[in-house]
Amino acid sequence: MAALATLSGQPVVACRVSLPRVGAWTADVITDSAVPLAGRVTLQLDGTTLQGFVRRGGVKDDAGAYRLVGGAGGLSKLARAQAFNNVQARLVATTVLADAGEALSPLSDAGLLSRFFASWVTLQLPAGSALSTLAVALEAVWRVLPDGTVWLGTETWPTSPVPASVAISSDVRLGTVELATDGALVLPGTVFDGERIEYAEYRLTGQGFSGKAWVSE
Repeated sequence: MAALATLSGQPVVACRVSLPRVGAWTADVITDSAVPLAGRVTLQLDGTTLQGFVRRGGVKDDAGAYRLVGGAGGLSKLARAQAFNNVQARLVATTVLADAGEALSPLSDAGLLSRFFASWVTLQLPAGSALSTLAVALEAVWRVLPDGTVWLGTETWPTSPVPASVAISSDVRLGTVELATDGALVLPGTVFDGERIEYAEYRLTGQGFSGKAWVSE
């Protein structure tokens, strides 16, 4: 029987994927393989492909255990301290990301990235923090998309393509929605069943897939 999830082709026996609206997604994955994985990897989860990087982990007792981070693993690297004059936001963003080995998503807000700064200084901070500083100046946010690219923009809250029927139950007190799985994941930054999704988490255990989403207040 085919595995419900795979990590670069290896069967996944358990995992937890955390998808925030702001920042990089992460995943804790256990594989049924004694072949170690490193660097860039592909997590196939319930019909969704996630491109990430092995931050740490390895093989023990013929099983792999890994912590993944979305993207190419460079957002924790220190950005170069540098000064710009009369510079577009796009150049600042692409420079920070390129130095980190990351890529800007073509879905990023083109109008926002066309804004000019008379001057801009990038401090020697982790690339993710440097990008956050730029996002604050632009009144925007950034996150790593499932394809591993970095999206920068203002939220437009598109409707999730996932049908509302995957919602099993909701808790209005906690602002959560329990989700079934139906070949696609409810992602943060979208509107699902009339609610804006801030964060989503998916788990694979011996009992199968389960999901939960947290909505905006």
